[in-house]
Amino acid sequence: MKLLIKKMRLITIFIMAISFMGCEDDAILPQIEADFTYILNADTGTVTFLNVSEEADTYVWTFGDETTSTEINPIKTYPTGSYTITLKASNVSGASDTFEDTVTINIPLPIGFPITFDDPNVSYAATTFQGTSFAVVANPAPGGTNDVASNVGAITNIGAAFEGIFFELGTPIDFTTLRRVNINFWADAPVDVLLKFEEGAASTADVIVSHDGTGWEELSFDLGSTSSYSKLVLFVDGPGTTSGTFYFDDLTQAESPIPPCTAETAQSLNAVDLDLTFLTDPGTRPALNDTSDGQFFQDNVTYEYADNPDSTTPANNSCKVGKVTKSGVQPWDNLQIDFPDTFTVTDGSTISMKVYSPVSGYKVTIKLEDKTTAGAVTSGDIESTTSTTTDNLWEELTIPISAVHTDKYDRLVIFFDLAGPANTNEYYFDDIKFNLGTGGGGGGGGGTCPAAPNGELLPNGDFEADACWQFNVNGGIAERSSEDANGGTFSAKLITGANQAPNIKVERFASTIPAGTTVRVTFKYKFTTALGTGSILQVLGFSEKTAGAVEHNMGNAPDTSLNTWATFTNTFVTAGDITEGLSLLLQLTGSGNADGAGAVFIDDVQVTQE
Repeated sequence: MKLLIKKMRLITIFIMAISFMGCEDDAILPQIEADFTYILNADTGTVTFLNVSEEADTYVWTFGDETTSTEINPIKTYPTGSYTITLKASNVSGASDTFEDTVTINIPLPIGFPITFDDPNVSYAATTFQGTSFAVVANPAPGGTNDVASNVGAITNIGAAFEGIFFELGTPIDFTTLRRVNINFWADAPVDVLLKFEEGAASTADVIVSHDGTGWEELSFDLGSTSSYSKLVLFVDGPGTTSGTFYFDDLTQAESPIPPCTAETAQSLNAVDLDLTFLTDPGTRPALNDTSDGQFFQDNVTYEYADNPDSTTPANNSCKVGKVTKSGVQPWDNLQIDFPDTFTVTDGSTISMKVYSPVSGYKVTIKLEDKTTAGAVTSGDIESTTSTTTDNLWEELTIPISAVHTDKYDRLVIFFDLAGPANTNEYYFDDIKFNLGTGGGGGGGGGTCPAAPNGELLPNGDFEADACWQFNVNGGIAERSSEDANGGTFSAKLITGANQAPNIKVERFASTIPAGTTVRVTFKYKFTTALGTGSILQVLGFSEKTAGAVEHNMGNAPDTSLNTWATFTNTFVTAGDITEGLSLLLQLTGSGNADGAGAVFIDDVQVTQE
């Protein structure tokens, strides 16, 4: 019994010893220490946090912008500003520690207008070329137009031609309203400074302003552009070889001074020497063929004698212009001018007109008519079309007139957007001028027109006789040619350029054909030059009425068979009134694009009744 008690005592002492030793181990556990450092990308605001905490296995980050993370080494991107970051580190025993630090982010801003070189947040880095160097320095000589102690840009030339710098602008500069750039520039000797902008719709022109060499002077550059650009290029003595250091500062946009409009000094409203400048208001008349005062007849349009919407452009800085507002009734709503005399036309004659259109690509059509038919359209009327190339800018359009129609027409009709849907657009126009060509006419052959072959309606479709056809040059080439033919010796040859419309035409044949007849037109053609953008070979038939005509558009001949004779064929149904027979027009129309050109031979034209 005593032995058992003794043994129990030993066990108890052993357990107490173990307990005592365990308490001693708790007291000397290592302490948790929270800590971090970081790597900052100053250009992007990206911070890579490096956790250097000790004796911890759980982490909670608070980033100072109401976001958190439990990653060991998180990565965080901040905008510009100051942020207090807190790291709480813990372990499984429940111990924890906290560490905090402040991170300041200052992301450099891209360069943009105005440029002062004084904003510490802006990166004023410039790209240099041809040997020049650039730096941002303190103003070395305050005075003149820049008399403050501030930072300026310094350009040092080594004396090479066309050495300079450029800035890539973070925000493109927009010249829609403010079209001038002012620069404070320092030089101690006279020198030319060249400024231009690139990386826009098209580069601006080089604008050169001369510095007098008297220290700080303000130079003003009128860019004459309405576009936006993201690259500024600056040369000091561009093509020259001047060396030295030059300073510039305070690049700002400003309004260009509005030049006064130019009043017209002459005007003619005669067909012989038409030059409608809006020196005075031509006025309107209430009805077609009205002989009262007033030049314009408004056919579902409203004409106004208006102020020039943009007299600041050299393209047209006259004070007064004409304005047409379409009524949205029909696409062919138009404005008409009657003349006491007829147009005398020679080869190469044109009618030019300045146009200010709300949309580029709109077609502008000039049509000549004979007003003795009381305004009715006849198949002999001639029209020519070109397209606008800009929107809300003045441009001059030149429209060719065929010499074969000389001494015939005494009415000028102007259509805006004839090919489009009816609209209520506003158009401005000015300086309608008749320009007499220097060459002879391009009319039809002088021989006797033969009878049509059996079973056909059209005479001389093979062009073997020098008769029947009109060859209307309309600024291009339209001629009977022995250069190439599908059969026989002759064919018709048409060559067009941009804004030209040469054609061949036979008027008023097949006078006994019944109304409502299906007529087929077939001919051979060979393109020798691929058509440019927008150039087309149009095929038009006409049902000739007692007064006027009904047009039948048979589409365009495709240019898929270059240098190979191809066949065009299509039909139309004649109108109910066809008392004066048929007319046929084949026209090669060049667009307003630089590549709107083409050349084609036409032969073996057949018109048959089905």
